[in-house]
Amino acid sequence: MTKGLVSEAEVFKTPAPVFEPQYYPVHKGKKLYLIAQNKPLRGDLKYNDRITGAHAGSIFACQRAANLKGLGRAFYPLLSTDMFNMDYVVPPTYRYGVPLVNLYGEILFDDFMSLVEGRSKPQAKLLDFDGVDITDDIVAPCLWIGQKPIYLNGDYEYAAQSKCRNWQSTYPGENGLAVSLPIVDNAPGLFSKQNFKLISCSKFCRMLCIQITPSNT
Repeated sequence: MTKGLVSEAEVFKTPAPVFEPQYYPVHKGKKLYLIAQNKPLRGDLKYNDRITGAHAGSIFACQRAANLKGLGRAFYPLLSTDMFNMDYVVPPTYRYGVPLVNLYGEILFDDFMSLVEGRSKPQAKLLDFDGVDITDDIVAPCLWIGQKPIYLNGDYEYAAQSKCRNWQSTYPGENGLAVSLPIVDNAPGLFSKQNFKLISCSKFCRMLCIQITPSNT
């Protein structure tokens, strides 16, 4: 054998690297589930031919997916619309001190406000309803959230910006506000301003569904 070369037999004897599984703390007690829809969605949020899009359709899609997993129907999309600020989707009683968890009960955020105020990154994997990690999805490297409806001197058009025409448009020239997946390096949190970006309504992003009444299991 030529010096410096490794024989075929020696190659096969080289042990494969062993990767240790990464475990996350599972929360026992009161919690709110935060789970992504299984399919990437364009700006009209149309899930399939049987479920209409827009905000109303996304509510039904979240509740249907959660119910199929035995989690009940107390789920809403984590989105702002022309008239609704997503910061208020969870009742005040549960905005602080109730952890947000993924499908497996692993803690994602300490509470709802630490998420929407952009102070925290996920502490575990962001999963969809099939248990798939969505963080590195190259088809949909983002989450739709929408610009919060802020009215300046009664200017409705300003309030309606960056939400794909209230989640009814797939027109390439219109945009919706989203957050990047994975999180950009300089961003302190998933929903921090540094992690915001405008995405064409013709592109695909994921949508998060949040439980609004805590589970205790």
